[in-house]
Amino acid sequence: MPGVHREALTVALTYVAVALSSILAYFIVRERIVRLSEPAPDAKWRVLGLQLFLYLGIGPAVIMSKITPLPGLAAGMVIVIFSLKIHSYCATNFLMALERAMVKAKSSKSALSKPAKDALLARHPGSSSSLSDLDSSDSTSSSKDRSLRFPASVNFPNFAYFMFCAPTLTYETRYPRTGKVRKVYVIEIVAEMFICFAIQYCISVQLLLPPLRNPSTSLVFDMMRLAIPSIIVWLLGFYAFFHAFLNGWAELAQFADRQFYLEWWNSTTIEDFWSTWNLLVHEWCLRHVFVESQSYLRVSKRNAGLATFLISAILHEYIFFIGFRSPRPAIFTAMMIQVPLMSMSQQLKRRGLRRGNLLVWLNLFLGQPLVELMYVRSVLDRRDPLFPCER
Repeated sequence: MPGVHREALTVALTYVAVALSSILAYFIVRERIVRLSEPAPDAKWRVLGLQLFLYLGIGPAVIMSKITPLPGLAAGMVIVIFSLKIHSYCATNFLMALERAMVKAKSSKSALSKPAKDALLARHPGSSSSLSDLDSSDSTSSSKDRSLRFPASVNFPNFAYFMFCAPTLTYETRYPRTGKVRKVYVIEIVAEMFICFAIQYCISVQLLLPPLRNPSTSLVFDMMRLAIPSIIVWLLGFYAFFHAFLNGWAELAQFADRQFYLEWWNSTTIEDFWSTWNLLVHEWCLRHVFVESQSYLRVSKRNAGLATFLISAILHEYIFFIGFRSPRPAIFTAMMIQVPLMSMSQQLKRRGLRRGNLLVWLNLFLGQPLVELMYVRSVLDRRDPLFPCER
């Protein structure tokens, strides 16, 4: 099966290229942020250049390899995941470096440069008292505790654990850890994951691919045929990734924080659904888009929420563009439609919790088959293979 081997190699090379590129973020933080009295103005531009290389350098190279959808989606996710981690690592250390610079400026009665002072005050207005408390707490803590605090936390093992091991997108100087790896638990989780994949394969071959390969003349009829099997495949995929894979990964990495999702199936509004079904992305968006846009750009809470969905929609569309090699903004449109649906679900919630929950599930039942029809048909129209084994 040369097609399978070639595309597996493409995904592996994508991971290696992105992982090696991400190491530059560590040197940027160490040399241009931590080792200076205050962060260098060019640090942000260096990080931006690294991000552009990931999206506009490695991404197009994956597309040019004419990869099939599933490996292409995996490669796109690798690029986006590392990009989000790079931003979180650099932005968090940048802020802590500004706080350290202000503490030192207060103690020595010197002044920060105007760009650094403006950036810090925009992020933490009126926070000088808390900064002095932070500085005094460092002086009374143990040597082991100080080694986990900034700037001692900026070391390569700490960076490597966050970037390559920790199943999270938001950087912290330390994470809760477990004492050992439960091997039996890992085996059980892996078995559950492969069972989910096997059921997904059977449903896809028997119920999803026939309507996609041989569509009728009615879009509504095709969506009805795809709705039930699509939601089953999506639920199995959710369980396989967010429960089985992430918990198994966390167990191997001895990562103790296992809250990857909440009870999204009981959500009574669209907003509740998006804030509970994927806590990894939600926490990243909350810290680095919603909060940062209000702090640095001084936008309103409503506009910050719109910016959060806009960034999320762009990243989702980028992943699908890498996978399906088709500039068809269906997933982007579907994501932005969620904004007015939030207001609608809030109104339905006032009339009764069941109506809001019904809208959440209706959104899933209708959205999955529509996205499948848009993107899979774009591949079939080009007469390209859907799977590597078809080459």
